Amino acid sequence: MKMTILKIAIITALIPVNSVHSLEIAKRDGASDTYKSCSLTEDSRTLFLNRNLKETTHLEVPAEEILSKSNNALNNRGPIRYRWLSNQENYFVNGERFYAFGYETINNDSTASKELITIIDEVCERDLREFKIFGNFIFNLRIGSKLFRDIVNIDLIRDPLNKYPTIRGSYSVPSSFTAKVFDLKYDSGSFSFKIRVLEGDDDYIALFKGDFTDTNNLEGRAFILPEGKELGSFSGVRN
Repeated sequence: MKMTILKIAIITALIPVNSVHSLEIAKRDGASDTYKSCSLTEDSRTLFLNRNLKETTHLEVPAEEILSKSNNALNNRGPIRYRWLSNQENYFVNGERFYAFGYETINNDSTASKELITIIDEVCERDLREFKIFGNFIFNLRIGSKLFRDIVNIDLIRDPLNKYPTIRGSYSVPSSFTAKVFDLKYDSGSFSFKIRVLEGDDDYIALFKGDFTDTNNLEGRAFILPEGKELGSFSGVRN
């Protein structure tokens, strides 16, 4: 018995203090036209457009209310049934799916399930805003003693024929060239993207990495790939 207690104490001590609050307690997939999935912890909500684009907002989530209904909801879920539907909606609690509708359907008529869905929907739809990375920006790129005023467009395009929006981006150097933005990544104010620079005799991939200092302003650095040599620094403002 003493040995068992000692093992438990050691394992508990190794768990980071903040990890308790970062554990996912509920999740919703495919139930919104605005984003692909919504993940909830005790004190935050993370919306995903895809695996590379996400926004975490710190907000109070009724964790005890969610967890108190989890066992009842999970115990009353039906078997998986398959249907000829292209869309898929999933609801999870404690990492397990308790309700689904689409190609895979899990019926759940329990009161706990219905109340959980209502709570999750309310938190996931609260105070929705576009991710900061989308829009038109002026980038002031400094390379050595030279300062360039470039234009960056990153658009979220919604198509009624497609459930999820598409993303298009361009980087324009006036009177020189326009390049497609690719490998765009965004995580709650931090971002990176790449462009192919074709200018005169130059032909290389440039990586831009930065952070938003507020809703409309950003700053960061640019690098030449694959060497990783610093190209310059930049600041930007929403146009």
